Amino acid sequence: MTQDPVHEQTAEEHVFELAGFILNCAEMALSPRGNPRYSALRFLSILRQLIELPEYVESLKEDAFLRLVLDELDEMPIERDDLEATRRSIQEILLRFAEEASRRISSS
Repeated sequence: MTQDPVHEQTAEEHVFELAGFILNCAEMALSPRGNPRYSALRFLSILRQLIELPEYVESLKEDAFLRLVLDELDEMPIERDDLEATRRSIQEILLRFAEEASRRISSS
């Protein structure tokens, strides 16, 4: 997503752009022109944008756990053609997500 350096994107613009990107990703994942690796990369891009949403929405607080997920995304082997390594990395993050969700449920 490109941003005009003169015009700082509003939260509403960011959400609209993100919604369009998600819709495009879903269509591409199901179309003959899509492939699993590219679809995964696009969905991971969406994840990054969702985690960074507090930068655009003042009322949202940054989530420390999700910030750690960003670090893991940066380390993920997504640039290589090894889909299995990427899948394992995503599974590891999913396991930590489940643990964190359980922790949050039990502490509320």
